[in-house]
Amino acid sequence: APQQYQTAAMKYIGEGFRQFGLLWWRSQLMAFVWRPLPYVQRDIRRRRDALGWPEAEPVLAVHVRRGDKGGGGRSGRLVVDMEQYFDQIREMTTGYEVRSVFVA
Repeated sequence: APQQYQTAAMKYIGEGFRQFGLLWWRSQLMAFVWRPLPYVQRDIRRRRDALGWPEAEPVLAVHVRRGDKGGGGRSGRLVVDMEQYFDQIREMTTGYEVRSVFVA
């Protein structure tokens, strides 16, 4: 069934863009739909500048969830050790040549 939906969706994509595939098309659509409003863009720029991050460089943002979702118990969820996060951060910053990391 998924292939059937992908084939059906591709007919709505212009011929010049079909070579990029459905994932590319969906990504472009989401980038357009979820673009920040001008006042949000200004706030983001202000906060970025306050942190001293360069404008044109990527920043790896990692949200570490703790507290209500960890510790086993009734939830049965596993708390991931911080060292595992840092291992992945090191791998991603090396692989993608990212120099700035924001951990929340």
